[in-house]
Amino acid sequence: MIGKSKLIDATSEAIKTPVNIRLTQYAVRLSRKDLRLLVGLLTGHNTLNRHLTLLRRMDDPLCPLCGEDEDTSLHLLGNCCAIAEKRYEYSLEGIS
Repeated sequence: MIGKSKLIDATSEAIKTPVNIRLTQYAVRLSRKDLRLLVGLLTGHNTLNRHLTLLRRMDDPLCPLCGEDEDTSLHLLGNCCAIAEKRYEYSLEGIS
């Protein structure tokens, strides 16, 4: 559990971070469904196994795709070996 002083420090640092206007405008234009998904991925409040385990809705926090690590936003978007190829293909689409 995070201590109160650490939480206050982390919140203070987050508030000092400059706002990216372009990303803010993008988020505001999203549908309600897509905005909910984005906020869930950013905050960790989503339907991935790690969060559901914290809520006591599931028993296993591991990724159902690879089983190697906890199923978190960071794992899904950046580390899951089961979808590495899809992630790579998607990154190439952004280049062209």
